[in-house]
Order: sequence, then C-alpha cells, then structure tokens
Amino acid sequence: GRLKEYQKQLESHSKRLTDIKTNTCTRKKKAFLREAEAHVVEAEATVKAMATAAARFDEGNAAKLAELPAEELRAAGEEASKAEAAANAKLAEARKYIHARQIEAKGKDIGDDVGPELAKYNARISAGQGEVAKCKKLVGGFGERLQALKALEEVAGKVAAAEAKADEACGKVEALEDGAKKAEGEGQTADPAETAEPSFEAVKTA
Repeated sequence: GRLKEYQKQLESHSKRLTDIKTNTCTRKKKAFLREAEAHVVEAEATVKAMATAAARFDEGNAAKLAELPAEELRAAGEEASKAEAAANAKLAEARKYIHARQIEAKGKDIGDDVGPELAKYNARISAGQGEVAKCKKLVGGFGERLQALKALEEVAGKVAAAEAKADEACGKVEALEDGAKKAEGEGQTADPAETAEPSFEAVKTA
C-alpha cells in the first residue's frame, strides 16, 4: 500500500516539476521574443521618421519646394539625411541583435517555435531597409527634379520675354504703318489753291 502511495506522490511531484519547467520555458520564450521585438519596433519607428522627412520631397511637392528659400531646402535635406542615418543605425542594431538571439536560441530550452518568430522579425527589418532605400532615392532624386523645374521655368521666362519683344515690335510696325497711311491721306486731301504754283501775273506784280 505504501509503495503505491509513494508512486502516486512521485508522479504528482514529477507532473508538478514538468509543469513548472513548461511554464518557466514559456515565460522565458515570451520574454526572449518580447525583447527581440522591442528592438525591431524601435528600428521601425526610425524608419517611419525617415519616411515622414522624405515625404516633403515627393514629386508632387516639387513646385512648392522650389519656392522655398535655399536655407529651408538645405535644412529639409539635412533633416532627411539625419533621419536616414538614424534609421540605418537602428536597423543594423536590430539585425545584429536578432542574429545573436538566433544563435542563442539554439542552445536554450525555450521552444522550437522561437526560430520562426525571429525569422519574422528579420523579415520586418528587411522591409524597413527597403523603405529607407526608397526614401533615400526620393530625396536624392529631388535635386534633379528641382533643376529640371528651374530649367523649364527659365525657358518659359525666355519664351515669354521673346513674345513680349515680338509684340512690342509688331506694335511699332503697326504704328509706323498707321502714320504712313495718315500722312498719305492728308496729302491726297490737301487744298489745290495752297499747292498750286503762283501765276505769271502774280510773280510780275511782286
């Protein structure tokens, strides 16, 4: 009878020990993944900041930005560059951390499903790096778009000036033609008595 009682107690203690071990493993896994995700979330926040800074350089804002003073444009460019540097640094840090956790997870009893979760975090980091590259291209291409816009405006200004000069020249030509027609008309309507040569007798009397 006592042997069976001891066996039951042993089984109870073994089950309890297994439960404790399982719960401990679950807590470790959650803490492990929570810390890893925190690094990824922090990196993603810097990517969002980079996207916000780069949004000002969207093609649709080119005309608006072209009107800004050079100092403001330079400041906007510097802000985007700093945001890019911060995002790249945090993404690299998160990537390094996840890689270290992947190696660490192989030597710890924290569950087989940790690996796939860490792989998901790595995928999020890759997505963030792709977003940064896209934003960098947007900011870098703004200078070319701005130069093209200014060149277009310069050409438009030259065309407008040429058209104004042409209109002015046409106006002068029309004025000259009107003056010539007016003079010609006055000559045709002059009084014959005023334009006739003096008679012989009039000359003799004089």
